[in-house]
Amino acid sequence: MPFPREAMILAAGLGERLAPVTELLPKPLLPLANVPIIERLIRKLQPLGVEKVIVNLHHLGDKIHNHLGDGSRFGLQLIYSLEEKLLGTAGGIAKMLPSIEGNHFICMNGDFLQLANLQKAWQAFQHSRSAATMILTSQLEEQQESAIGFVASPSSDDFGRIVSLLDYSSPTTTTSMGNFTGTHFFNRNFLADFFRQNPHSYCIIREGYLNWLQQAEPISAYIEAAPLLDIGTKERYLAANRAVLEREAPEQTASVEATIVPPVVIGKDVQIDSSAKIGPFVSIGDCSTIKANATVANSILLPGASIEAGESLLDKIVTSHL
Repeated sequence: MPFPREAMILAAGLGERLAPVTELLPKPLLPLANVPIIERLIRKLQPLGVEKVIVNLHHLGDKIHNHLGDGSRFGLQLIYSLEEKLLGTAGGIAKMLPSIEGNHFICMNGDFLQLANLQKAWQAFQHSRSAATMILTSQLEEQQESAIGFVASPSSDDFGRIVSLLDYSSPTTTTSMGNFTGTHFFNRNFLADFFRQNPHSYCIIREGYLNWLQQAEPISAYIEAAPLLDIGTKERYLAANRAVLEREAPEQTASVEATIVPPVVIGKDVQIDSSAKIGPFVSIGDCSTIKANATVANSILLPGASIEAGESLLDKIVTSHL
């Protein structure tokens, strides 16, 4: 069966832990190596055959809509689901579900960069015959409190049955742990039945998966060792940007006389004084300015940012107004 042609991206969140940055830009528009994370997700989906992506909007939703447009420049259709009141992950999915026509679809959090092999994850979902499949990473890092337990399939180590979630565990003696990467596959009819019975659900994890696990519904996991890259906090945003710069190792095409220690990515119409020192692990957005004798390392300069003469930045996120 071919990859689902429809997808959802959850992009309505407030991004409060990243304030005041997210008072100017919604989290899904925050760039990694100068490319907004939601744009990276869309560009990952299109080559797989996805033709339609539904995006839910709330906080600064007009900025997301204006940036992405109708999807034509990505080679697919974008549909927007506006939430006047924040509906949560479950409510957002429920509101978008009538726009899904096929039997299955993929759903992605708009603040996680998905590095897993989605084609393999889709094949695992089909093989499992489950109603829902979470994509997990086996790299737990420090987020042990959100780990999800699963029992690997006898035929493959990269997919299995979910057996523990939050404070609940099914009786089992052979459990491995993984972290949720923000992406799942769903059976549309299964979800539609769930939302008919639970019309006021807010969180798809606590009110969906936890409920299904307790009722022994068929839910599964696809597991990879891909890094967990989310931008939920300042520290994790900087770490994700660093990881992307390391992976992509962008070539410096801009004509810059300043000292550059790669990896560094520089946007358009950027002014950098020749005495400045930039890098490593720096993303400089369009129309930014870095003045004389400034130093910048492991930082993100969003479009229009300005660094004053002699200023020294390390582990910073700078906007045009901060």
